[in-house]
Amino acid sequence: MAKDRDLPERTSALEWAVALLGAAIIAGTVGFMIRHGLTHPATAPDVVVSPGMPRQVSGGYLVEFTAFNRGNTTAASLTIKGSLTDGNRIIETSEVTLDYLPQRASRTGGLFFQNDPAQHDLSAEAGGYVAP
Repeated sequence: MAKDRDLPERTSALEWAVALLGAAIIAGTVGFMIRHGLTHPATAPDVVVSPGMPRQVSGGYLVEFTAFNRGNTTAASLTIKGSLTDGNRIIETSEVTLDYLPQRASRTGGLFFQNDPAQHDLSAEAGGYVAP
């Protein structure tokens, strides 16, 4: 009977199934990361800013915008600049900094103006960023 105690316990079928499932999940994750790295090379942030309709708020006007990063690199401390112009004359500018804009993602924000943006030409664009 002492010999029976020295034999290791056999691994159950359930334990083998769970181990195989874990190995498949790990292999799939590694495969996905490798494929993504090979098919999506790091490119500079490519930010497109889409301003919305201006609305009046206390103290002036608000223009909400959506910034979308089409690039494959994250942008940190991203500056969004808005301006109101009348021909070549700049009427007013506004600026906001987005802390973080991941690759292939969008963020919303707002630009405040004293003058009515509906009465002027409104433009909004990315000004600069820092690599995180």
